[in-house]
Amino acid sequence: MDSLARRVAFRFLAGLEVYLNDPGKVPGIGSEHGKKPTGNAIAKYVSPHGSTRYVAYVEGKAVSALQVVSKDKKTAIIANVFTTPDARRQGWASRLLEAARHDFKVVRHAEEEDMSEEGKKWRDVVKAAHEAFKYVPKETKQHKVERVRDLIREHTGLSKGQSEAIADAHIRGREVERLALQKNWPIENGVITGPSGTLELSVLPN
Repeated sequence: MDSLARRVAFRFLAGLEVYLNDPGKVPGIGSEHGKKPTGNAIAKYVSPHGSTRYVAYVEGKAVSALQVVSKDKKTAIIANVFTTPDARRQGWASRLLEAARHDFKVVRHAEEEDMSEEGKKWRDVVKAAHEAFKYVPKETKQHKVERVRDLIREHTGLSKGQSEAIADAHIRGREVERLALQKNWPIENGVITGPSGTLELSVLPN
């Protein structure tokens, strides 16, 4: 592990909860760019020194944080992970990891000897999820909508807005085909039809 990652990751292991702090308020990181949300959201705080911190908020309260460090803005090393005790086992750290993977080409864990015991446990959970698909993080309704939306877009080529509207109606248990007549959605006989393919409503996950 390079010296930057080592310095940032382990200088404050005794109090990982500091990574939930407001932007620019974490010892050892310094100034950060990013706006703190007031509702439910994932914020990204970027330091000019190579640190990127992802923080999950529920009703404006920080519940989970993931910090990565990078020298080239392409490869990132996971430096710190922390979730409040009452928010654990709900998939927050995994969602933050996915956000980091969206921003960096490669996101990898620190070397074994440089990881805290909590970090090793979380790494093993993530690894098991990818390899065995036995661990399914608890999803919010919005996350379910986004998952169904992406499925619709992938198979049909419909726009993001239309796919999300259909996904939202499906997750909320509404009569999608009936709404399709009102909204002019391309759905007929239980099949969504788009410019690049079709998808049956019956295969959409709940």
